Amino acid sequence: MTRDEFIQKICKNEDDEKKALFFFESKGIDLHVSIYEYLLSLKNTDVDYCEIATTFRYDKKIRKILYKFISFFEEYIRACICNKYSTLHSLELTNIVKKKLTKTDKFYLAIDELSFSELINQVELLSPDDKLYIFGFDPLIKDLKAIVELRNAVNHNRFLLNYMKFKECSIGSSLYANVKNFAAHLKNEPRNKFILEILDCKEYKASSNKSEEYLKSQSEWKIVESTILDISN
Repeated sequence: MTRDEFIQKICKNEDDEKKALFFFESKGIDLHVSIYEYLLSLKNTDVDYCEIATTFRYDKKIRKILYKFISFFEEYIRACICNKYSTLHSLELTNIVKKKLTKTDKFYLAIDELSFSELINQVELLSPDDKLYIFGFDPLIKDLKAIVELRNAVNHNRFLLNYMKFKECSIGSSLYANVKNFAAHLKNEPRNKFILEILDCKEYKASSNKSEEYLKSQSEWKIVESTILDISN
């Protein structure tokens, strides 16, 4: 399908066409075609540009919420480990942490320099009581490693709604399964806040800090119901 054929298929009017061409330049045609095909697989009717643009913006809102809460989760784990083990008595360390401790005598600096994946490897060596203290239960390592892949997908700005490379967790390998799995590892207060913020992504909210030019480039908010991510149940 050529660019012009794609434009004719998704755009109902000249205004949509102008907006589509604008975002083709910044986001790429292939991404728009991918979202179009994803939506087409969910609907029995044609897909228009407003639905494609809304789905992209909706996915981006989900990514922003995930980034915020996974960052909080990562910092929380680091803090729990450092607070409990300001001295290293009886703590089994990964080889990476041991190596870092040859360059610093400060445990918190060694932990702070770990990637999220390396941090989860250190968590794997913690005692069941330590894991209970951090998470409220003793989690499966495969579920924690699934959160690492979720974080990587978010950090690399992957289109999440149709991302096919999530790791298998106890619930499954879909976006829904991985987001629900992540929520299960948060303590009650942040978990409840996270669930509400994810659900709130489906609602259109006009931005007050965007330029007039940017706002004019935005299409009508037209979300496809079957794309909505609801992990509240």
